[in-house]
Amino acid sequence: MTDPMSRANNPQMGDDFAAVYEANAHRITGPVSNTALDIVGVGPGTRILDIAAGAGALSGPAAERGAAVLATDIAPGMVRRLAERLRPFHRCGAREMDGEALAVPDASFDAAFSIFGVILFADWRRGLREQARVLRSGGKACVATWGQPPGGGPFIAMSAALRSVFPGVSPPPPPSGMIALCDADRLSAEMSAAGLGSRFTRSRASGGGRWRCIFRGYGSAVWLHATLCGARSGES
Repeated sequence: MTDPMSRANNPQMGDDFAAVYEANAHRITGPVSNTALDIVGVGPGTRILDIAAGAGALSGPAAERGAAVLATDIAPGMVRRLAERLRPFHRCGAREMDGEALAVPDASFDAAFSIFGVILFADWRRGLREQARVLRSGGKACVATWGQPPGGGPFIAMSAALRSVFPGVSPPPPPSGMIALCDADRLSAEMSAAGLGSRFTRSRASGGGRWRCIFRGYGSAVWLHATLCGARSGES
């Protein structure tokens, strides 16, 4: 879990960072999010939880489809942006929440998404378990991960910019979850250990990159290099 004191002094928690993140990252996270919504089958009345929702690349389109959306993020700036974006939609809202300790009841959602979110958690296994906990039996979980650090699109550009500005300073290592879960087999095993079933896999090409679709349990997933979906164990 994140230390509240460190959060207070972290510029990534504020409104300015949320605006920059939305402007730069949504061109990558948006297509992944929309494809994940398609494959999971989100539609009118689907109760979804968006964990580490950022500025709403998934929550916004889900609300437009008529889903009942609870968007969560640990950053107050992101949550304020989410709340404004979701304000016009019935049964949709945003709450500040730690993805490693979700303040929602067990078995309360039809689908739970973490699009490039859980891979950043200090205790990503706990994050996966929490994602499974909040699903009804047979509910669908979707996790998006990068195929290799530091990620894609603007994330690579930001890493290159840091190296250019501070050539003598080593960049911080990628989060342990990003390293561990970029491997498809490891991701599959960790999701199963968290309480999500598995069935079969297939791959397909999409756009200029290689996307792999992995179908697990009653759910399905799409990834940009590595996006995985699963289902809460408990039904056949």
